[in-house]
Amino acid sequence: MLDMQKISAHLDALRAQGAAALNISALSAWLRQAFSGLDYAALRAFADREADPAATRYSMGQNMGYLGYYAPSDVRLRITTNMRRGRLTRVRGNNDCYIYEYGKDGALLRILMPDTSTATYHFVGKGLRCFAAFAPYTRSDAPGICNIVLARYDGDGYPKIIVDALYYGGNMEQPWMEIDVDEPPQDGAQTCWLLTAGEDPRDGALHRYLTGVRVHYGEKRRIVDWDMFLEQTRL
Repeated sequence: MLDMQKISAHLDALRAQGAAALNISALSAWLRQAFSGLDYAALRAFADREADPAATRYSMGQNMGYLGYYAPSDVRLRITTNMRRGRLTRVRGNNDCYIYEYGKDGALLRILMPDTSTATYHFVGKGLRCFAAFAPYTRSDAPGICNIVLARYDGDGYPKIIVDALYYGGNMEQPWMEIDVDEPPQDGAQTCWLLTAGEDPRDGALHRYLTGVRVHYGEKRRIVDWDMFLEQTRL
């Protein structure tokens, strides 16, 4: 299983480096090593056994990635995709794309997207959430990892660093990365550095862009406004 303490310590070290200085190749290698020990069959069996059918929830919005309602970056949802999380429902609708399964203790276990044959498993530690998505779970007993998401939070629940690695065709050598490196909040506002980097699967070109955003929070840490002071600077 995952070593949550080591993952937390590594994310804290990455945050201290700053977004502009991150070594994407080294980060990719670390992710492969950290997640190589996951046993899909064991994860599936545990979720199948522990899931409480009465607690299952649903939501719409297939274009919100593999995590749907649980996508960790409010900044990217609001600013780069102009999306909202919506709400979770008890009854599955005709347009619902996500199925959320919970344990009897109410903890999220798994997110299923039957339309894309993706099963995402959730791991939680102190101030840390990890997700590992596998595909195609409906057509294979041994699907590969297609997405890894790590989200580190401070004691008040504000994001510190979020790493979202998307793998194309099961190739874990060169993921497409979206990384949020957030400075400590002050007076209800926070400076967020959004790094996008990786290899374009269409032409193999390497890209690395940095965007700086100053976000302002209202009640319950909801973003009410933002100022983009550094837009798509290529590094």
